[in-house]
Amino acid sequence: MQKKTIICIIMLLLGVFVSVTSIQGCSKKKDVKKVAFVVTTLSNPFFIDMTDAAKAEIKNHPGYEIIIQAPERGATDVERQIQIVENLITQKVDALCVVPADSRSIIETIIKANKAGIPFLNIDNKVDFELAKERKAVVAAYIGSDNYLGGKLASEYIVVALNGKGKVAILEGVSGVEAAIKRKAGFVDYLKEYPDIKIVASQPADWDREKGLNIFQNILQANPDVKALFACNDEMALGAVEAIKAAGKEEQIIVVGFDATKDGLAAVENGSMAATVAQLPSEMGKMGILKAISILEGINIEKEIPTEVKLIEK
Repeated sequence: MQKKTIICIIMLLLGVFVSVTSIQGCSKKKDVKKVAFVVTTLSNPFFIDMTDAAKAEIKNHPGYEIIIQAPERGATDVERQIQIVENLITQKVDALCVVPADSRSIIETIIKANKAGIPFLNIDNKVDFELAKERKAVVAAYIGSDNYLGGKLASEYIVVALNGKGKVAILEGVSGVEAAIKRKAGFVDYLKEYPDIKIVASQPADWDREKGLNIFQNILQANPDVKALFACNDEMALGAVEAIKAAGKEEQIIVVGFDATKDGLAAVENGSMAATVAQLPSEMGKMGILKAISILEGINIEKEIPTEVKLIEK
């Protein structure tokens, strides 16, 4: 009987130990903080670089993990992106880093994040801060480059390349997106000083290479004497390069892109693009994670964190 009693006591103690260990394990799991990183698409090299850098950075911070999501149908699917962010709010992630697909539509979602006590960091494409202020939506920080300056750098390059005279075209990004608006504005405003340079076409191609190809083919048909193109990202620029090759006009049209993606830089190197405006998406991804963690650890951060832009030519 004594032996059976001892065995029972040992088994009971083991059970208690296993239960306590399980509870501790659950507690540790609950202590992990989740930073969600939501971009507009994961098919664009720019956002792949950004999220890869975010993933790499979070590995340096034990106790944190990252959730990366984007609309399946791409950069124009504003409703789906909002749904993704609001689902993450419901799941009670600890912080949100978001590249908004639309600068205004995201405001109500920011308000929901505020009410849930989840800091919202705005990456790359700036939200409409006037509307945010009016609606009392609080953005913890903005991390991104000066898109207006980037457009101006592209314009300066084209003015010099054309000796101040010629017809130019623009491939815009997604309509209503702040980054697209600012890049075009910087480009157009600088050209106002050069009346002999005429903008003969300006159309959205939604940051997409195939749309860039198709739309620039149409622009070329309507304006066969166009001398330069500013594409507001490298993907659209690369599509336009294909249209130019198909028309046999490689030596006649200057193409300047934006983002300095790997493919864009390769095109500058081989001469099919004249230049590209460099942003640092990897820096945005890294800084997004660092600043989100700072907020969660009670550290005050700057409200606006600029990243560099510069023009790259061969």
